[in-house]
Amino acid sequence: MAILDEQKEEPGHPHIIGFEREEPRMAGTVEVALRWRASHDERVRSFANSQPTDGGTHEGGFRDGVAAAVHRIRTRAAAADCDGSRP
Repeated sequence: MAILDEQKEEPGHPHIIGFEREEPRMAGTVEVALRWRASHDERVRSFANSQPTDGGTHEGGFRDGVAAAVHRIRTRAAAADCDGSRP
C-alpha cells in the first residue's frame, strides 16, 4: 500500500482501503489496496508472483469483482432506504 502513499496527485478520499489474505488453495497471499482519486481516469496496477502484469485476466477479474461488490452494496443500501430500515 506504500505505493499509493507515493502518488503525487491529490486523492479523492484520504483513506486507503486495504486488506491481505493467505489463500491456501493457491499457496500464496492476496493483497489489495484501493484509493479513490480526484481524477476521472482509472489507474490499476496489478502484480502476480510479485511481477507487474500488463492487463490480462488478473486486472479483468479484479475490475469485475470490484464492480460486483460496489453494485451489491449499493443495491442493499437502496433496498434498506425503500423499506425504511435505514434512518
